[in-house]
Amino acid sequence: MSKTRISMDIDGVLNVDPPNGALPPHWPEESWRINQIACLPSRGFAVRVTYSTAAMDALRTIEALPGVDVWWCTTWEEYAHAEFAPVVGIGGGWMYVEKGSQPVDVDWWKAAAVRGALDEGYRVVWLDDEIGDWVRDADPDETAWLGDLNALAICPSPWTGILPEHIGAIKRFVATGEKPQP
Repeated sequence: MSKTRISMDIDGVLNVDPPNGALPPHWPEESWRINQIACLPSRGFAVRVTYSTAAMDALRTIEALPGVDVWWCTTWEEYAHAEFAPVVGIGGGWMYVEKGSQPVDVDWWKAAAVRGALDEGYRVVWLDDEIGDWVRDADPDETAWLGDLNALAICPSPWTGILPEHIGAIKRFVATGEKPQP
């Protein structure tokens, strides 16, 4: 089995921003939590965190799979495990990608970090709600690596975040290398 690096964004993936405050129906209604992080130093203001405990439980099953290594790949950087993880109950021990530390020259630091892990021989799963915008705006030569059999990019809607079908696709990809059909 290949070692798999999962690169996890926060806002729009785990922390959702549903329109009109209507909680998405894809996780059980009773699993949704809304918390406030009093003051996030990197942003200089309070942050509302809306997440599903069912989604966090599903991620724990992925994190526990053999050969899986989860990293924060988010603008929260070191605050992901210091501020966000204690609120949602997962990710306190995950490493984080530091902006500007990427080994590959790609026009978006998050993409560069994921591409770097792929180049290091990892099978990669990348979860970020901005992947679609980046692919649309980037030079096609810089995004071609997303077609690699060892790369799975998942771009959730920021209003819904990670979905149960994303969890299923990640589990299949980790276990078999099979990517979902477009």
